[in-house]
Amino acid sequence: MVNTALIPPDLGRLEKRLLQHLHGDQIALTPQSVHCRLDGETLLVALYFETPPFLESTAIFASARDCLAQAGLTALYRPQIFLVLDEELALRDGDVSAIQPQIGAAPDFSALSLGVSAAERSESRRESPLVWLRRHRRPLLGGLGVGVALSLGYALSRPCVLGPCAPLTRAETQLQTVGAFNTPETLTPWATELEALQGIPPWSPYFQRSRALLETDQLRRRELDLLVQSSRLAQGAQRQSDSRLSRELWHGSLRLLAQISPQSPFYALAVARTQDYQRQLHRIDQQVLAQQQANLARRQGNRLLTRGKLKAKGAKTLSDLKAALELWRQGLQHLERIPPESDLYALARQQLTLERAEFKELEAKQALENGAQKTLQDARGSAQKAESAANRRQFSEALRHWQDALESLKAIPSQSWLGPQAQTLLTRYQLAQKQSQQNLQRALRAQSLQRNLKTLCEGPTGLCQYQIESKRIKIVFQSAYLQRLQQAAQEGGKDERAQLLRHIQALERSLQQISYQANLPVDLYRSSGEKIARFQPKGAPP
Repeated sequence: MVNTALIPPDLGRLEKRLLQHLHGDQIALTPQSVHCRLDGETLLVALYFETPPFLESTAIFASARDCLAQAGLTALYRPQIFLVLDEELALRDGDVSAIQPQIGAAPDFSALSLGVSAAERSESRRESPLVWLRRHRRPLLGGLGVGVALSLGYALSRPCVLGPCAPLTRAETQLQTVGAFNTPETLTPWATELEALQGIPPWSPYFQRSRALLETDQLRRRELDLLVQSSRLAQGAQRQSDSRLSRELWHGSLRLLAQISPQSPFYALAVARTQDYQRQLHRIDQQVLAQQQANLARRQGNRLLTRGKLKAKGAKTLSDLKAALELWRQGLQHLERIPPESDLYALARQQLTLERAEFKELEAKQALENGAQKTLQDARGSAQKAESAANRRQFSEALRHWQDALESLKAIPSQSWLGPQAQTLLTRYQLAQKQSQQNLQRALRAQSLQRNLKTLCEGPTGLCQYQIESKRIKIVFQSAYLQRLQQAAQEGGKDERAQLLRHIQALERSLQQISYQANLPVDLYRSSGEKIARFQPKGAPP
């Protein structure tokens, strides 16, 4: 047995070399650090991991032993290799099951010695290298021979060094079986076969082929990672309520899918997902556009509605009311343009219900004012006809038109803006109607008076002439009539005088009635101009 304490290796360089070897061997999740210590003839190697390694521990142990064999240390020392996950959990090379860790099996490097005493180190420093080699020549040669033999045996015993390589054949067959890798799930059996290729050493004739398969696996895993990350971003975009953030996530997902080359077996899946994500992005863009249109329509609609309400509140005429209704109608049209895809759609529907109710009330007000205006125009038209008839002294027709005008004014509602104006016209038209009634009565009396005077004066003998003046009625008796009366009174018999008396009494009653009917005094004259008598209206002084 070679005394390894006499030629201790440079452990610092060994740790660096071992760490570089493990990294260069493309082992997934390589160790964070490597620590080596000597315990007599035993070389303790600890590989520290922060997370459990992806590959099986046997592959990592094999790669570490390969590095020690290449350095010639397996011939000089008995290596013990540990996979350390934390301070209390470690896996040791050679355990019955690599997946059954030994608690507390990690070596305590702080308590280990390099196996060289201070006196021996001091002595070896004083001794020249030539003397030291001459003194230890035979042990060295023996140990070197044993190391070479052990190294050669180890190298030839590694997988796929001699004979066919079954793991490589199965992996290539699996690659042909899964073919295009059209779904991520097909990588699972592929990854299982690839684990067996990790232990093929560089001196194996199958090493390059295994490296090519492993590189293909790395490429596939990178593409698979792009698909997984893209899917996660897409899921986040679907859950995102903010359209801006959702669009950013969809764009990020599409950028990841764009990194998959057309030569990739995942390209068809990437194209299908790209089309789906672009449709989702287009839907988001449509929603954003619909939201922008909804915001614009709501702002414009509310602005027009506000103007319409202010106009309606201050309206005093029908033209003001029509202008307010037009603004209101335009505002409602803007609110009706809000698309159902918008977040404002439900709110706009509620607002439309309220605004339409007020709009209908305003339309009812407009209808009332329209009716009131038309009725007022009809009343004024009837009044004009009545005045025209009165000017023509057609008082009956005038009364009929005044009655129509009054009925039209009474039909105007009091709550209408034209209500006060209608009341004013109603008073004036009533006075005009009353005046027309009086004029009609005068006219009727005048007609009756004319008939009575005509009957009186134009009798069979034509006894008088009459003239109706503004303040009196003047009657002039014919001289022949007066002479006949005088003659009958002087020369007639008793019967003739009685008949004359009855005639004079009837004439006086007729003249008195005419005076009363005309409400004017009646003056009687001789043809010579001499006044005979006066008849006053009934109740007036003589």
